[in-house]
Amino acid sequence: MMGGEGSGKSFHGAMYALNFLAEVEVPGHFMIIADSYMECRMEFKYLLDFIQRLGLLKSYRLPEDKDEPCSITTTTGQEFQTYSGKDPTKISGTGITPRGIVVCEVGRLQSETWGRVLGRAMRIPCWMWASGSWEVSTGWLNEFWKMGQDTNATGLKSWSIPTYSNIHLYSGRDDPKLLVGRLGYDEQRWTERVEGRPSPPEGLVYKDFQYRTHVVETLEYDKKKGPIYVAIDPGYAVYSVLFLQVDEEKGLVWIVDEIYQTGETSEGIIRKCKVKPWWDKVAGGAIDIASTQHHADRSAEEVWRAQTSLSLDYQKIAVEDGIERVMTFLQFNPKTGQPSLFVSPKCQGLLSEMGTAPSPITGKSLSYRHARNKDGTFSNQPIQQNNHSCTALAYFLVSHFGFVMRPGKLLPENYLEGKDEGWSPNIAFPRLTYME
Repeated sequence: MMGGEGSGKSFHGAMYALNFLAEVEVPGHFMIIADSYMECRMEFKYLLDFIQRLGLLKSYRLPEDKDEPCSITTTTGQEFQTYSGKDPTKISGTGITPRGIVVCEVGRLQSETWGRVLGRAMRIPCWMWASGSWEVSTGWLNEFWKMGQDTNATGLKSWSIPTYSNIHLYSGRDDPKLLVGRLGYDEQRWTERVEGRPSPPEGLVYKDFQYRTHVVETLEYDKKKGPIYVAIDPGYAVYSVLFLQVDEEKGLVWIVDEIYQTGETSEGIIRKCKVKPWWDKVAGGAIDIASTQHHADRSAEEVWRAQTSLSLDYQKIAVEDGIERVMTFLQFNPKTGQPSLFVSPKCQGLLSEMGTAPSPITGKSLSYRHARNKDGTFSNQPIQQNNHSCTALAYFLVSHFGFVMRPGKLLPENYLEGKDEGWSPNIAFPRLTYME
């Protein structure tokens, strides 16, 4: 259940847990999980109060230090304990098989922690409740929430409650207190933080990118996969470097790490690159052709060549050619049932541009999108903003695998809207601009 601020999410979570106490015939363990012990406390205190009122409290632990775990033991032998998800391995390493799980502030959990929680829930018949407010409307949580909106094989259900559904605090949607509070939110944040509904970015260039499909939580450099390559998009506003490994035979690409910084020079970025434990395994890569331009003493490409001795490819790439090449790696291979590109969750800059994470620089949703027409629809032309890691990826994929070769041109309106009307050999359209 996702809700607005102060909507009563914690109260509902505690009530949901209490509802199952009568159904447990033997003593059992129940987990209350959040990103920190402190964020578990609201649900814990509600539950403690309910159990105490029912005369079922045997003992409890509520330390003054809010970074310590809390616990409740009932007269019927049930035990509730709080857990911190800061270290996801401790969730799966408890050795406990719970009969029920309450997840608090689910929007703040790492996706790996969420995965470990699901792993706990599949041991024996175990119910699970998760609630929180939308921190951002992107990534794994939004994908799970959308799944729960429809009938699905897992039995997952999702719904939202707005802030003003809490009648103890507000008289309704037009309560004067909320009208004052609205002055501090734009429309997107109001939808998320008060209405309790997701407001994901629209008009994404790479709408095929899905967190649960393309992001691999455990992805790291693997020496068995061969050397590392770099994909570089220099810039003072944002300087992006992706670190990739490639399976040439199978056409697979793994992005294992990223540097995504603002206000840095090439020299500063190179210093950060060289402290990577596997830097000596970097064999080459690709860089923006604009990096060969001389804005000062030396071009960015010259700095990289002088300080790393790496051979970096560069060439002019039209925007739609780069997008098309990236898209071929995002789409599912019919033979394997999987995409050809996988990303580490470390790559927050790339994930933010793909529309599945907040920007690591601003904390806001800054995604690579298409320009909006006057009628509110989206054009076929991307806005050349928030695309630093995306274009670096395009440089590398085109450099390493070449341009996508087709018998004809892909209709831009079909490509961008996802219509399956094939290719037209008779229609050509002008290049938008070059990736510079």
